[in-house]
Amino acid sequence: MRPGEEPRPRISRHYICAKDAVLSVGDKLLLTLSYGKVFLVFGTLFNAACVFFLSQSFFYSGLVLAFILKVFFTALVWYLRSQFVSRDAGFFYINLGCSPRKLLAGALAIDFGLLFLMLTLLSVLQ
Repeated sequence: MRPGEEPRPRISRHYICAKDAVLSVGDKLLLTLSYGKVFLVFGTLFNAACVFFLSQSFFYSGLVLAFILKVFFTALVWYLRSQFVSRDAGFFYINLGCSPRKLLAGALAIDFGLLFLMLTLLSVLQ
């Protein structure tokens, strides 16, 4: 603050909030997909690669390796997203009354659910 300048009013990040609005389950799912589109795109590509390599030679230790690689790959994508996406982008979801952490958890649950579904289909088809 410069001398002689009036202090700016402090505005909370929860200043304008739509918590009064009720979001349907479909709306929350669309918000989750919108928030986690980076995870879902890269996660789906990684899932497809895991299923392709496991389909060539299916072995159960490969499932464990695929899951461990998936966890590390997801952490890497999360780190890169946090470095390149503005922190202000989360305020859109906060203003809608959604926690970015819950949206991230939902996106990761969808991503790991897709991996589980793809691996289950692979084991049934083998």
